[in-house]
Amino acid sequence: MITLKEKLFFRKVKLKKELNRKSLNLLTYKNKKIVDNQICTIANYVDYETKFNDIISTLKEIWKNEYKNNKM
Repeated sequence: MITLKEKLFFRKVKLKKELNRKSLNLLTYKNKKIVDNQICTIANYVDYETKFNDIISTLKEIWKNEYKNNKM
């Protein structure tokens, strides 16, 4: 009887994020190159909470469908 043992290591991608407080630009760097430039806006907590809940419910539906069809 032969048994094979594998060790899987997943490396996290190292991303460095910097927020410019004056312009509210959030820059994401990967290997010293800009990967993403996101302009942040000031919002109140109620808007943030509703947007956050919408994103979570959308993701739940996507994952539920993926698991239902055994795609994962």
